[in-house]
Amino acid sequence: MFKFSQYNRRFRGRLGRALAGAAAILLAVGLAGAPCGAQARQGRKPGRMGRPRMLSAPRAAITAIATIAATEANPADVKRAREIMGLFLRQGNKQPYIGEQITQVMAGGLESKQIVKHRGPWLDRIQFLAPPRMNGEIILQNGGRFQHYKPSQNVILEGIASPEVFDGQVKEILQGIRSGRITARAVGSQVVAEQNASIVEIRTPEGGWRLWIDDKTGVRLKSEQLNAQDSVTLTTYFTKIDYTPTFDPADFS
Repeated sequence: MFKFSQYNRRFRGRLGRALAGAAAILLAVGLAGAPCGAQARQGRKPGRMGRPRMLSAPRAAITAIATIAATEANPADVKRAREIMGLFLRQGNKQPYIGEQITQVMAGGLESKQIVKHRGPWLDRIQFLAPPRMNGEIILQNGGRFQHYKPSQNVILEGIASPEVFDGQVKEILQGIRSGRITARAVGSQVVAEQNASIVEIRTPEGGWRLWIDDKTGVRLKSEQLNAQDSVTLTTYFTKIDYTPTFDPADFS
């Protein structure tokens, strides 16, 4: 019988931020995750969760991209970035898929491999295959709620990530875009997991992100987190992806 435990601290590790934040709008504006409030679940068995809240990216998020600083060296790159991010926000998080993903944290040289199952907005299952100490761990996100199964401890950790928190962070980013503090531009293209992807670079004074967005589906195929010195601190990318997946009924229970 599994033990249920609360998160007694925010789920804020670098690897956790990269994997727990499945909301497309947050990734789009440069937040790979969000703080999660602790919530105790003692003595309960895992059960099927309720229907996820289907949240779509605010229309303002797409509109705001059109106002990205006019001081960019090449206005065509800014326009292309707006088109790519528009596809990402409108379509990417709606596209179902099953993929094999690699996540690398440069500090400490941590590398992990996961199977990611995405059924729709805010509905994700991430199962770790490597390293050995994380093999079998599962992160399940359903709406604003997530569960993290840790077989080594025989526990399921539970937490919530309020949509209100997401909304507040989105507003902060949009204000940065309008003021010119945050900029975005297209910087090229590349094939990732056998899919053609366009690359968008998002910049803030503290660093930024590069996002590889599938040209057809709008799915994020790869991302890099950058620090203020332009060094990559974390990268996540798919090695395989299937856009016509078949899910097991128990996958999201």
